[in-house]
Amino acid sequence: MVTEVNFSSLSSPNLIYEISSLINFDKNNGNYSVNLANLNKKNWIYAAIDNNDFFDQDLTNLILAIDKIGLSKVYATMAKNFFRQTESINNSKIWIIDNHEKDWLSIQNPEHPFTHWESILFSLPILEFLIIKPWSVGYNTLIMGKEDFITLACSTEGWLINKTYEIYPV
Repeated sequence: MVTEVNFSSLSSPNLIYEISSLINFDKNNGNYSVNLANLNKKNWIYAAIDNNDFFDQDLTNLILAIDKIGLSKVYATMAKNFFRQTESINNSKIWIIDNHEKDWLSIQNPEHPFTHWESILFSLPILEFLIIKPWSVGYNTLIMGKEDFITLACSTEGWLINKTYEIYPV
């Protein structure tokens, strides 16, 4: 099931800082990259793919990786809520997604209110992983987390570990 709540209901005071510290975001052009210094402090790595959706084996692997770390829910919001500050973060919408194929497919449906484009997906109560979905098909989807998580979640062909594809804005 996918449910919608306000950010303020999450009771995670450090979440904004923690997520923001892992990403370099250029407010002028919307480009983003991994903040390697802060990623290394957490003993995390990252993976990139030149794709914007999770289907087939990529989706199966992501679900398995989330299950393996003992989580059953994923939290998602629009990236602008963290970086562009176009609205108060506490009033912004958060979608809570059960970690099942049906729910993952529903949020990737163009008719779902959560568009899945230019979004951030993460875990709570502890930030165990972070996924950044691009706003355009010419950008990388990035997944950050511990090596075991990344190795399982990003094991199909096309994933680059600790590097990114060249960006081709569309």
